[in-house]
Amino acid sequence: MLNDLKRRLEQAFAEAESRQDGDNAQYIPALAEVDPNLFCACICTTDGTMITVGEDEPFTLQSMSKPFLYAEALACFGIEKVHQIVAVEPTGKPFDALIDVESGSKRPHNPMINAGAIAVAALFAEGSEREQVRRLDHLFSRYMGRKPITFDTRVYLNERDTAFGNRALAHLLNHFGMLRGGVEAALDFYFKACSLQLQCRDLAVMAGTLANGGRNPITGQKVLRGRYLRDTLTVTGTCGLYDYSGRFWFDVGVPAKSGVSGGIFAVVPGRMGIAVYSPRLDSNGNSVRGLSLLKSLSQSCRFHMFDLAPKYAAKPSTVTVKRPPRAASQVHEWALQRAFDIALCNRAGANSSFTPDLQHIASDSLAVSLCTVDGEEAHRGLSDQGFSLQAAATPLTYLMALERFGIDAVHRKIGVEPSGNPFHTVQLDPKTNQPHNPLNNAGAMTVADMLSSQDSAQRLHLLQDGLKRLCGRGLCDIDLPALAAERTAGDRNRAIACLLKKFGLIDHLEAALEFYFLQNSVRTNTATLARMAATLAAGGRNPFTQTQVVQAQHVAPVLTVMSTCGMHDGSGQFAYDVGLPAKSAVSGAIIAVAPGRMGLAVYAPPIDPYGTSERGKTLLATLARDLGLRIFTSPIQEPDDPEPRPWL
Repeated sequence: MLNDLKRRLEQAFAEAESRQDGDNAQYIPALAEVDPNLFCACICTTDGTMITVGEDEPFTLQSMSKPFLYAEALACFGIEKVHQIVAVEPTGKPFDALIDVESGSKRPHNPMINAGAIAVAALFAEGSEREQVRRLDHLFSRYMGRKPITFDTRVYLNERDTAFGNRALAHLLNHFGMLRGGVEAALDFYFKACSLQLQCRDLAVMAGTLANGGRNPITGQKVLRGRYLRDTLTVTGTCGLYDYSGRFWFDVGVPAKSGVSGGIFAVVPGRMGIAVYSPRLDSNGNSVRGLSLLKSLSQSCRFHMFDLAPKYAAKPSTVTVKRPPRAASQVHEWALQRAFDIALCNRAGANSSFTPDLQHIASDSLAVSLCTVDGEEAHRGLSDQGFSLQAAATPLTYLMALERFGIDAVHRKIGVEPSGNPFHTVQLDPKTNQPHNPLNNAGAMTVADMLSSQDSAQRLHLLQDGLKRLCGRGLCDIDLPALAAERTAGDRNRAIACLLKKFGLIDHLEAALEFYFLQNSVRTNTATLARMAATLAAGGRNPFTQTQVVQAQHVAPVLTVMSTCGMHDGSGQFAYDVGLPAKSAVSGAIIAVAPGRMGLAVYAPPIDPYGTSERGKTLLATLARDLGLRIFTSPIQEPDDPEPRPWL
């Protein structure tokens, strides 16, 4: 097994080494002068085995320090205090964006961008410079498993003398009251953390510590508790590569963090930490060879978080075996009832005002359904109550497009990045003039155009047939009043469609709009929607017909974009609170997937400003916690809010 892993690493290394594109970071003189051909990769497995390929030269940590600063801040100061000064949302913008603070709270969007990292660094920046160095040594040496840590003095001085953008960010944060301890102290601590010197081996051990449940695989020391590890991996997964985070999550599928020195570390939970160093950077500030190696290694080792094929993807069955639903286990029944009761107490939110027919629905409605990959079902509330699918249809039609045209064809027209914008924003990605992702309105309409035909009856048949294959049985009719309301209140969507037509992304404007309005108007219920989610959870195999209704290789992309883009400008917070791939709808519906385990569906009309059911979020967060469904869950159960530990 070890020899096989080494062989795969060497193959990925050889492929990546042929890449000659990219340039060293130019704005830090010491980095600009580094030999651009340096290249090293290292793996540290959770049992402490080390595999290294290439020449292991020292480099500086740079932005790869950010996840560890954030993790230690959570552990030392507590979750509430840290999140008073930094949020957890992807931005869709470069790492050094000057005005990257939330419009309401004025917090930096997340701790992986420069603004957020400076705010976090300020928490540690009290005391003398000597005390700061001791603090950094204590913090990072435990993750690296060696003492003492060292700094590249020239890089530190370069950063201190040339980083006027970071100074601007620090003063802006100070203006908004987000900086504790003063501008200069915060910046100095941040610059020192970025100029920490290490080798690929050290970085692999640090990543291996995160992969090993917070325990250093070399020293055996418990460095980070489960809750803080979970939160760190979540934010690193959604925000670690800045405006390339969605693409990396889509292609590689594990939490990772890059630095402008040319380093990248990746965490494969429960298996290994991976470190790569090569100074040639792309336009996003990520190592060209590092990205290439990690993508190749993910494909050959199949460590993408949503690659369900090894366990669940069977060859398409020629025989349909129909079986009735089975009663859920007592644990599932208990957890569902508890989550239902807690969600009933949430009175926040209001009915959607986006379409007239949604404003008059009874706001006290609440229904939830659970369907496991083995066909067990449980329900609470009016699980047979009908509602319009709205945007909860978008991952399902995206899957239909992947099945019909393939991943490459679909993503020639659509990206995979979170945009940081509301779902109905009349805007495309300024870099590509394409929709940011397939789950916002622009992306969904582009998919609708690919699936639509000139014949309205064929459009309806294609949509209903695709949904019925996913659910196996249940309600998938068209709600004609909802369809009429979509057409009547569709001016914003027509504006988006016209923009797509301008850039040649859709061919048939009216047909695309009609298909999009049809999918939004599908009438279903939570029982049916949970069955569709269970098919996704089982890698495309329907729990009731026992047939492979869609290819497993197409399920992983759907779950990936659901996890990063499913709640639009609230996706990061949902990933942090709930930790499941999910998609919300302004009708109050949410479809959620616990990969390999179950599908979930909630219907509760009062929604938040992002268009997501308030009760639905509460219910899913409770279920995910009680049943251990989160994609990043500590192997050791620990209190949700452990006491902060002392710090130096």
